[in-house]
Amino acid sequence: MASFLNFPDEILLLIVSSLDTFRDSRALLSVCLTSKKLCAIAQSVLYTEYSRSIHCHCCHGEKTKPGRLIPFIYFIRTLISRPDLAARVRSIAIDAREFDTDALETKSANIDVDTIGILAKGFQRLPVRNRDKLLMDAMMMKTNPFILMAAFLMPNLNSFQVSIGGEGLVHLEPLYRADLKNGRSSAYLSQIKSLSIEDFQRPESMVVENLIHLLHLPKLEEVSFEFLDAEADNFPTFDIPPWSLNVSHLTFKNSCLDSGTLTNLVAACKCLQSFFYKSWWNEEPSVVEFSADELGLILSSQANNLRFICVAFEVTDLSLLWEDYPKFSSFASFTNLFSLDIEQRSLEPSTEFPASLTTLVIRCCEFPIFQMLEILTERSESDLVNLEVVLLEPKFTVPNGMLGIARRFSHADITNNRSCRLRFRRAYTRVKKIVEMAGFVLGINHQTWDDFQMGEI
Repeated sequence: MASFLNFPDEILLLIVSSLDTFRDSRALLSVCLTSKKLCAIAQSVLYTEYSRSIHCHCCHGEKTKPGRLIPFIYFIRTLISRPDLAARVRSIAIDAREFDTDALETKSANIDVDTIGILAKGFQRLPVRNRDKLLMDAMMMKTNPFILMAAFLMPNLNSFQVSIGGEGLVHLEPLYRADLKNGRSSAYLSQIKSLSIEDFQRPESMVVENLIHLLHLPKLEEVSFEFLDAEADNFPTFDIPPWSLNVSHLTFKNSCLDSGTLTNLVAACKCLQSFFYKSWWNEEPSVVEFSADELGLILSSQANNLRFICVAFEVTDLSLLWEDYPKFSSFASFTNLFSLDIEQRSLEPSTEFPASLTTLVIRCCEFPIFQMLEILTERSESDLVNLEVVLLEPKFTVPNGMLGIARRFSHADITNNRSCRLRFRRAYTRVKKIVEMAGFVLGINHQTWDDFQMGEI
């Protein structure tokens, strides 16, 4: 080791930098505990951002029994031993979800005595009442005690992403609940600017109510939730006072939320700049979920603030016609909107857009696009002069419907059927002629459009 330390700093940095922060995290943690010189080099590689899938079992030492928490435990051990390194961490992403592929041996492991001693000291330092219970659950390979410990140990954390498994938010309450003695919020996540909670199990109502506490973190700007279900029993309506949250970016993935819940959440933000909503896959529209014609009212309180809107309902009912879908109302009131990402089925060809719009993305295109492009081209010379990009994305693997082709051609037809290629060439030629004088650039996210542009269709 002494001879190794005699290498020039440039060589040491080159060697340490070759280690992967995901695959070689254990080696990097060991390097940090070896010497001050190596620690100073390794910490710049490891201790700025830490991303770990806890169920991962691809990075254990030969003498270590497989365990899905082992890499994270070594990370926590180092944080306890080296608070100076803990203060360097700015971002952490933990995937604590359990999968059916997790074998029994990957859910438990033998921890060496020294590590147990260090962990015990760390848990005893926590300013919570149930220290012994936390340590006991940690030794039983529960995930949340270690997540709680990590948050306590990293005072300068500003991005906290956690995918929660079957444990829900158990043991994590001290991170976000108010201190009942002095009425102020806990300081342990007070620096957090970005929060992502992806509950693979779909949270029960009690857990969802706890999310309200998280939303009130003082510096929180970006919030992302996944698998929130308004159809769950006793789902709360998020009754939060208007203008009480500092959140400027709201994201909901694979969720099903009603208009009342979303209206309250949006109105609670002081200045919401981006709104992203993606429903989970549905064969037919949800009874509870808000509809496209309600979006304008839901977002009306932030009409002057929003810069980005993305809404995808992911409905796959092939029996529905275009006129069966609720339609978006006018977007003209969103005077500072730059980017809009929506689905064709909920869009009228004559829908109004604000003059500020620069990017329009229309997904799930399954109906003819010609009239819509004609209107957009005409308006790009008048009230949509700032529109720079229009991107269309077909719903199906072969864009028959969006090109007005009644027959359902396959990929094989595009390659081998001369009649099919002729129909696609005619349709794309018509599209190109429509937008020839447009003030925006048109893109179609499909290989046939690229082939047409290259003269191969």
